[in-house]
Amino acid sequence: MVDITGEVLRIIPHDDAAPVDLIVADAFQYWRVSLWDDRVASAIKVGDVLRIENARTGKVASRLHAGKYTTITPDRLTSPALSRMHAQNLTVLAVARPEKGRVCIAGINDRGEWIRPQGVYVPDVFPQHGEERFRNLCVSKIYVDAWHGRHTRREDRFFIYGAGIVHTLSDTERKEFLEEHVDTSVDSVFSTGRSLGLIKPRILHVYEQSLPDKSHETYIRFNFRDASGRLYRGWSCRCNAFYKLWDEMKRRHRFTYRWRIHRYLKKNRTYLAIGLTYTDYGAGNLKYGAYPMIVGVHVVKEVNRVMEVRTVLVEPKTEENIGAVARVLKNFGFHDLCMVKPTRIGDKAIAVASHARDLLAAARIVDTIEEAVENASIIAGTTSKRGISMSKHLRVRALTPYELKTKVRGREGVLALLFGREDIGLLNEELKRCDLVVTIPAVEEYPVMNLSHAVAIIIYELRNADSARNPIKLASVEDKERLFEHIQSFLDEIGYKEHKKERTMLMLRRVFGRAELTAGEVRTMRGILRKAEWKICNP
Repeated sequence: MVDITGEVLRIIPHDDAAPVDLIVADAFQYWRVSLWDDRVASAIKVGDVLRIENARTGKVASRLHAGKYTTITPDRLTSPALSRMHAQNLTVLAVARPEKGRVCIAGINDRGEWIRPQGVYVPDVFPQHGEERFRNLCVSKIYVDAWHGRHTRREDRFFIYGAGIVHTLSDTERKEFLEEHVDTSVDSVFSTGRSLGLIKPRILHVYEQSLPDKSHETYIRFNFRDASGRLYRGWSCRCNAFYKLWDEMKRRHRFTYRWRIHRYLKKNRTYLAIGLTYTDYGAGNLKYGAYPMIVGVHVVKEVNRVMEVRTVLVEPKTEENIGAVARVLKNFGFHDLCMVKPTRIGDKAIAVASHARDLLAAARIVDTIEEAVENASIIAGTTSKRGISMSKHLRVRALTPYELKTKVRGREGVLALLFGREDIGLLNEELKRCDLVVTIPAVEEYPVMNLSHAVAIIIYELRNADSARNPIKLASVEDKERLFEHIQSFLDEIGYKEHKKERTMLMLRRVFGRAELTAGEVRTMRGILRKAEWKICNP
């Protein structure tokens, strides 16, 4: 007989004929206590601190039975339960659908080991009060012990207690974690004695199936190829989150939900957490000695990166416009605001900016356009004129906001978007510095728009200027300026006519601006110029 004092951390569900099991713990250890008196059990709640005297020990030291000679009285603890026990941080990769009140949880601990806590029930995962304790791609703090069940697997541990979610992985952390732990194939997981793993397959087909004896319940199955190219058919899915996605898509898109889900899985990076479930029937005939299934589905969205947009206001004259521009940028998810010699920014600008005050406070203020466009890949100037002439023979076609979006789509870098003064706009000398010119096609009778309105229209178009999966990285402004300086010196060297130089350089700026040169292309062109210069000097 033993006496213990501890806090009730869990009340394990049971069948009518079974006793009530409690997980009771002090600061140093835990016990699983079976209560055979229903009247006593019904009065106990999670969080109670109990003094249990004259309990009988079982085959395992941590297992106790409270019989008719056992007394249970309220008590108190001097130290919090489990405070001296070692906890593990489990990054959860599987929360399976509940089956007969049990929930399969699996993940990877701090040491990179796969862990499958055993004896987890619905109240342990989805408590009636408070947040759920386990969720896919979250880190949960758990206390586990050695598993003493009938079927022993390398990953199995007895589940003592789950303290809840301590961290939710960010998008970047999810990608890194999944890529770090992905296995090369199904065989690379199960042929080495593991019963859990993570694969990155090519999804071929996802469908639902009703079993003959359970026509009321639908099961989701996958056909896929793993990284080795081997085909697997009819694998059952038990991922609770994926069933919720399936049901929601089915509710919203009655006739097209299967196609939509399949497209969603193929369009993005899909990882499957796979596992083996033991069975007493026909296990010897199964390849892995157990039934394989999908216990977790993880979809990492392929983020279509938006080309970074820097909004540059050149000498804005009214506070209200500055505040309105800040608000517009925040409306559409842009945060890079730069101003060249703005008017004083006071209470009016802050009031109009409203919830974008932080963006206004973080805005850069510079003295020159050169400082504002530093490190930019493309400089686009705005004008109310649909076609402007920089010289008698050079006419620049201004792009619409939609055409600008098309231009920058699939490009990686910084787009500096220049907006001129409220009264006179951008000067011709300033427009000459631009690679592209943009105009909003308003009516000819009154084409000039308010500054904040013009920003809103162009930014609205650019909000979804998503790039390709392998974006093209454009040359920086500094790289292109060095190229133009090199061309200028080359024209001097070959004796190009002086009165033609300015217009020729402007034309080349426009041509190269439309060409969207990469850093490699700029280096190649400068290499050609150097070779030509050497040939001229060494005929």
